[in-house]
Amino acid sequence: MNYRPRPLLALLAAALGGAVTLPALASSCDALEPFKLRYEVERGDTRLGTGEVRLASAGVESCYRLQQTATPHFLLRWLSGPAEQNSEFCRLPDGRLRAYGYSQHRTGVGAEKENYALEFDWSEQVVRGGRFGETEITPEHADTLMLQIRVRRWLCELESQARLDAAEPIELPYVDHRGTGSYTFAITGPESVETPAGRFDTLLVERIDADDREAKFWLEPGRNYRLVKAEQRKDDDPVIRLSLLPED
Repeated sequence: MNYRPRPLLALLAAALGGAVTLPALASSCDALEPFKLRYEVERGDTRLGTGEVRLASAGVESCYRLQQTATPHFLLRWLSGPAEQNSEFCRLPDGRLRAYGYSQHRTGVGAEKENYALEFDWSEQVVRGGRFGETEITPEHADTLMLQIRVRRWLCELESQARLDAAEPIELPYVDHRGTGSYTFAITGPESVETPAGRFDTLLVERIDADDREAKFWLEPGRNYRLVKAEQRKDDDPVIRLSLLPED
């Protein structure tokens, strides 16, 4: 399946009539402000390479492209070449985000089993691609990469309402190559963390819906809750860790 989000975004822009007036948060926090962040990627004590996350305009007003790339350490490139994920989505007049396309691609061992693309068809309320061909979705479904933005917007909204200290967990529906599901995230407290870019005071957000998987995200207030550090572990496997690198 070829991933071609641009025509969909252009159609959406035409339907919205060009410029759109959007509700503003009371807080100055803006999870949709463009950014480029670089990370060191490790598995246990082994350095795997570097990663980059970038949010930019998708070329249509109120639409965005979130891109995540990984470049393996030169000693590992015979196993896996560079990997790239792309998510394209738009902000609707009521402020909600709507996914339109996703793609994941890498080269190397086993790549053919991991590469896939998704296309969201909101006129039919379905998503096409992955291993499932076509499945029904609700307006809340998004690809897994776009969930990064949804978590950050959730924190911005809580900040604007002065409810960070009393926040209930949030459940976010997603679509990936296997079909639909949901993740549940909770704020588990403030924490200071050290990274190659320095020490940061952060909010720790954890995934709490799976006993066999651990996912932790340290996000920085005052910088639109940008990701400073992340750790993920499955069962007894070594921890996969992302740590923020200094800005270029």
